[in-house]
Amino acid sequence: MKENSNIIRHPGRLPFTFVNAVFLMLLVFIIAHIVLFLVRPKIQVYEVQPSSEDNITGTYKGIILRDEAVYASDFTGYMNCLAVSGERLSKDAQLLILDENGNLEKELHDFYYGQDILDQESLKQIETALKNAADQYDPMDMNTLRRGKADIRSSVFRNLLSDGGEDVIKQLSGNILGYVRSDISGFVLFQRDGYEGIEPEDLSAADFTASPMETEIRRNGDLIREGEFVYKMAEDNKFRLVFPLTDEEVLNLSSRKSLTVRMPDEDEITGAFSITAGSDGTALGVLFFQKYGGNYLNDRKLSFKILDRQVSGYKIPESAVVSKSFFVVDDVFLQKQGENDHYGVMKKGGSTPDFVETSVIFQSKNEEDNLVIGEGKAYIYSSSLQAGDTIFIDKENDDKTVTHLEATLSVMAAVDGVYQINRGYCVFKPVKKLSASLETSYLVISSGVSGTVKGYDRIIMDPEDVKENEILFE
Repeated sequence: MKENSNIIRHPGRLPFTFVNAVFLMLLVFIIAHIVLFLVRPKIQVYEVQPSSEDNITGTYKGIILRDEAVYASDFTGYMNCLAVSGERLSKDAQLLILDENGNLEKELHDFYYGQDILDQESLKQIETALKNAADQYDPMDMNTLRRGKADIRSSVFRNLLSDGGEDVIKQLSGNILGYVRSDISGFVLFQRDGYEGIEPEDLSAADFTASPMETEIRRNGDLIREGEFVYKMAEDNKFRLVFPLTDEEVLNLSSRKSLTVRMPDEDEITGAFSITAGSDGTALGVLFFQKYGGNYLNDRKLSFKILDRQVSGYKIPESAVVSKSFFVVDDVFLQKQGENDHYGVMKKGGSTPDFVETSVIFQSKNEEDNLVIGEGKAYIYSSSLQAGDTIFIDKENDDKTVTHLEATLSVMAAVDGVYQINRGYCVFKPVKKLSASLETSYLVISSGVSGTVKGYDRIIMDPEDVKENEILFE
């Protein structure tokens, strides 16, 4: 006889055992680590590289001046460029055609629409105009966009006209007023900004800090009235680069007859150097170059770097440097205690004084690499020390007597440094900047500072993502 049972079985439910509990804990641990890994900022590490490179005395903003002749139109008409801005031409070269109704460019395009008349050389010139426009485009300076469009239109118009034959003009329009030819040989530019004919002595400090100048650019289809600006000519490759100087820079550079600079296109060029005064008395450095002016025809204001002397040091990312405040104390208060013989100070407080381990920066024997101001001083830091705390030392004299010295923490100094992580946790290491690196966003730091990083040390590139003594790698 079959007995009845009130027990209801649930197939598929696993009994809760010790093994299941351990498995569940491991699963939670793994998931937690995965979540922490995903939400934690990605730590970027840089390996310090020993380097020896040109020392840059500074990055400067200068104004280019050149001999430029400005020309006005002899009659009123619509312009159609036969030359591209920046092109070097001989005297009496054809620059543009002026027509009466402004339809010449459109009529030329319509006339050749659907016809494959451009040869490979013409296509290459148009491609070059497109590439130059893209390379020179600056979203912060709309002049570069307008200038690029004007150069592309001029290149297309000129090559269509050249490959189709100039006699086609007579078939297109009877309203041509005539050709404009260059008065001198040189580089043609269909733009002006008001600095033409300016001498270094005419400039003031305001010229170097003002926003980008409004450039007047002439393009195909523009109506040019008699007496209005139509083009200008830069006679040769010579140019001057003028930049403001501080009193200290005047003192350092006054004996120099030439300087080598690194331009925005990475070219390094050497020019004759002199110092003059601007219209408001501002000290101005003037670099004169016999050549290379054709490379900077579209530039009036630009940033450049002066290359001075060779300097040895370590190259690090500029973003890795963090500033940290240290207390300034007499080094007599420092002592060593504990198993690891660490430096620290005795701090008053509570029923018994405490020994507080500290990070320490000492006076360097090499004045050039020194970070500590004042002989016999030391910079100390600990999260357990605050302004107003009293530190002391009982110093035994030669005659066996003891002198009790006390000091209140108050004076602080800012020290630049980086976080080194050679052992998996963040350790602050002081650094001294020597110069900006030739590579953008990098610095060269001294290798002679006591306690600084060394070649092949690993440092944090973005110190805002970490904290001192934080463990990053087990």
